[in-house]
Amino acid sequence: MAGGPNAALWVCGSCAGKAVRTSEGAENDWYRCEGCGATFGIDWSRGQPAHGYVETPSGLQWTGRPRRAVDKSDWQPCANCGRSIPVNRDMKPRGEHYLESAGTLTYSCPFCHYGQVGTPHYDSFVQRQSTCLDCKTPLAGGQVCPQCRLPKGWVRIDCPNCRFRHPVCAPHWTRPCDMFRLECVSCETVFESLCIC
Repeated sequence: MAGGPNAALWVCGSCAGKAVRTSEGAENDWYRCEGCGATFGIDWSRGQPAHGYVETPSGLQWTGRPRRAVDKSDWQPCANCGRSIPVNRDMKPRGEHYLESAGTLTYSCPFCHYGQVGTPHYDSFVQRQSTCLDCKTPLAGGQVCPQCRLPKGWVRIDCPNCRFRHPVCAPHWTRPCDMFRLECVSCETVFESLCIC
């Protein structure tokens, strides 16, 4: 019963390999890594993820590293409220297998919710997006949601470290994969959710 059917496989905290559940209890699951042979347990009764795991929209994910402070040297002022915020430097395809800088910025301000698209995202899944990933409003061909002002390919996610609700670029969200990089303006830490595609 513990973690249920979605917890039959887990990520090994030692080698990041695939761990298979060997025992399922009322509140604990036990795992053995197929790669390195490590064994470990998860206590589901605490209401919080086990040490080293954080909650992401698709479930628990092994962080693999301690908290890191953000590097604000690349942050830019929001064109609407002027506060310094993390931005995405836009990329564009160059040939079949390469990307290069488009020289523009895309962002959604976590303070005033202003959204700006410099160059539309190159990912075909993002290009085909017809409704906002966050509020489900039809985009009507636009690059920014008319309701909540999020750019295409963006969602709002609670920071795993401080729970501050933050806009992030999550271009794989429609696949579904919660790959994103969050530079939190509240606790000033970085969290990277890995690609599961």
